Parts: sequence; structure tokens; C-alpha cells
Amino acid sequence: MAVLVNNNVRTPVSTNNSNELPRSEYWINIGVNVNGKFISLNKGGIPLDRVEKIKINPNSDNKEWIAQAMLHNNLVDALLQGANQLNWGEHQSLALSCELIKINNPAQVNQTNVEVPSVDSLMTQLFQ
Repeated sequence: MAVLVNNNVRTPVSTNNSNELPRSEYWINIGVNVNGKFISLNKGGIPLDRVEKIKINPNSDNKEWIAQAMLHNNLVDALLQGANQLNWGEHQSLALSCELIKINNPAQVNQTNVEVPSVDSLMTQLFQ
């Protein structure tokens, strides 16, 4: 996987509609490296600066969900920090996992204690 920072990404932006978001600055592309060339699975990538953080209810009793939400938010922060360190047009391969899922039955939730990696820890893992 790679974070792609590219000014020339084809993102439709109209200056006539004030409700439209500005063009994203940071992108994650999913794909493979073949013979030194990154082959993207999708055309436009995921606009990283539009990935929403999860709002955590401090009154929730579901500790596992809170830990997963905190990890999600830390991951978003770590990726944005790493992307912000790139020069314009620069690419960076990352140590991310990609998961393929075929949904059949709802997932079962296990109540366990989960440690939430910090943003700094995620930065170290992602940008090896």
C-alpha cells in the first residue's frame, strides 16, 4: 500500500457549489508493487484527509469498542502525520494490512481487554 500525495488526482471539484469539499491533499491507494511499479486496485484511492474519526461516548461500557475506536482514530492521525511529512508528489509504501471480506453472518463480539497503540507506535510500524 502507499500514501499518494498528488495534485493531479482527478477529483471533481466545482467552484459553483459551496457544499462541495475541497480537493483532498492526502490519498491512500490499495494495490501491489510489481517490478518496482505500484499497480493500484482502484482509480482514485481513498481520500485520507476525509476519513472521519469515530466519536467516542465516554459513558460507554463497551471497553473493546472504545479501544477499537481509539485505535482507529490513532491510525488516522498517524497516517495523516506521515503523509504530511512527504514532499509534493512523493509516495511512501506502508506496512498496512489489507483484508478481503465476504459478509455472511453478523460478526460475534468478544469482550476482551485490548491495548490501544499510540500514534507514535503506529508511526513506527507504518513507516518502517
